[in-house]
Amino acid sequence: MASRYPISRWNKNRRGGRSGVGWSAALVVAAIALMPAFAARPAAFAGPESARPTLLAAADPASPPADAAPPPPAPSLFSRLIAFFGQFHPLTVQFPIALIVAAALAEILALCLKNDFLSGVARFNLIVAALFGMGTVLLGWSAASAEHWMGNTVEMHRWLGTATGVLLLVEAPLAFVSRRRKNGALLWAYRLLLLVLVAMVSLTGYFGGELVFGVGHYHWF
Repeated sequence: MASRYPISRWNKNRRGGRSGVGWSAALVVAAIALMPAFAARPAAFAGPESARPTLLAAADPASPPADAAPPPPAPSLFSRLIAFFGQFHPLTVQFPIALIVAAALAEILALCLKNDFLSGVARFNLIVAALFGMGTVLLGWSAASAEHWMGNTVEMHRWLGTATGVLLLVEAPLAFVSRRRKNGALLWAYRLLLLVLVAMVSLTGYFGGELVFGVGHYHWF
């Protein structure tokens, strides 16, 4: 009996080990069989199919809310043309500025040197500046309306530029009338108005620079 006890005990352990392995295998097979059921289970709690897109859209931060305002209508052809031509304002504005300054310098030299040729150069520059000035003012208004700029800076730039264009239309004929009539009062009025135009284009350009580069774009070093 003493010799059989270890063997019977080993047999019992062997049978217990086999039964343990069998139970472990059965649990693994059951878990594998139940995995599809557990995977499909959250979908059963997601609600009906019609509600799923709404829930997903509400959870998505990139999607617009249900009560969002409709997008604005597309701009008309006229609005797009206004915006397109307004882009040429920074290009065309350089010509009347340069022509007005050149006319003032030519007139000052003509006055100092008693040179009629330089006086004619000044008058010719004013004619060309007046032609460019009318187009530049219109393009400036187009640019301001297309970009929807607001504030004191754009208003100062707008109305100073408009006033400069109007004065150019007065100055160009005055230059030729004063020369033909040889009227001293008209001649000095023409010269004084020319200096005013130089000051106005300078101020208009300054406020235009503030629109592009910001307020206080001139720094003292």
